[in-house]
Amino acid sequence: MRKSDIGLYGMVSVLIAVGIISLILWQDEQEAYNLLSDEDKAMTQLAENLRKTSQTNCAELSQVFDINTNVILLDAITMKQKELNCGESSP
Repeated sequence: MRKSDIGLYGMVSVLIAVGIISLILWQDEQEAYNLLSDEDKAMTQLAENLRKTSQTNCAELSQVFDINTNVILLDAITMKQKELNCGESSP
């Protein structure tokens, strides 16, 4: 057996281990999502859509922040505000 064979087996083993760990983490995430209430599931979906969109601005985000009470959506709004640098003065 050559050294290159040992390296190849090592790399394959690492890839398999990473795949298994990723699958376990994904399953845990899915189980946690399934335990959410219907309202929290809907808010999670809205939060994901907010994170993906580029069709919003700081003024809109500040308006919806004031009327929302759901923690999931408030966190998503806060993250989007940071992404857009809302509230920071520009030089």
